[in-house]
Amino acid sequence: MRSRRLILRHALVSLSFVLLYGLLNRPEVILLSRLGFITWYPAIGLAIALLLGVSPRYALLVWFADALAGRVVYGEPFTSFGNTFGAAGSALCYAPAAALRIT
Repeated sequence: MRSRRLILRHALVSLSFVLLYGLLNRPEVILLSRLGFITWYPAIGLAIALLLGVSPRYALLVWFADALAGRVVYGEPFTSFGNTFGAAGSALCYAPAAALRIT
């Protein structure tokens, strides 16, 4: 019974993260300011919060959400550089940083 609850909790966290990441990745949400070169990118903040707050083991989910958002929001093909190496590279950079922070 306990393992079923744990699986359900992980599934809920994963689904919530993918949906929120997709919404926060929309171009209307990203703020760019030319004067001071300020960029506010809340989707990455959500990914960092998931990796730091829950577990660095969610790095594969961050990669999947990034690739899915690139496909759905920006229309990039899954085989493009940004959706393969770019998304995996950013997830693989954040996960060890989160793991080092937790230990």
